[in-house]
Amino acid sequence: NTDFFKAGARPFIFQEVIDLAGEA
Repeated sequence: NTDFFKAGARPFIFQEVIDLAGEA
């Protein structure tokens, strides 16, 4: 199921960006 992975990977990357912004 690529759809599930796509939907689960996007929020994960978004969380990484938020984490990076919080560190900076």
